[in-house]
Amino acid sequence: YLTPYGLNTEDMSQETLKGQIDVDLLVPVRVAKERKNFQGIPRTISLNVFYWQKDAKLKKIIFAEVEFSNFDNLKTIDSYELRVNLEPFTYADLVNNAAFDIHVYVGLFLLMSFINSIIVMTFW
Repeated sequence: YLTPYGLNTEDMSQETLKGQIDVDLLVPVRVAKERKNFQGIPRTISLNVFYWQKDAKLKKIIFAEVEFSNFDNLKTIDSYELRVNLEPFTYADLVNNAAFDIHVYVGLFLLMSFINSIIVMTFW
């Protein structure tokens, strides 16, 4: 899990972190696979974080996934490559991932209902 917003890093004690993390707001990290039956040790790990840029400084994490690739069975190698990709969501992605408050969706529903009603009355 990831927190949707950054945490205060001045005091990283466990007790302080427990007070800052709201369990209901945690963002689950989905595991994506490169192939169906992967075996061995992944040598490349990609963490893809998709976010909403709310203003010039504030980002809200909406979705995250981790992907494992480049598998081998060499247990003598103890290195791997970690890639962290940050990608902003478009407006359509934000709507599809339920990132907005309920009043935005109510407004979209009313707007689409009004447009559909106009179209039906036009062609009736």
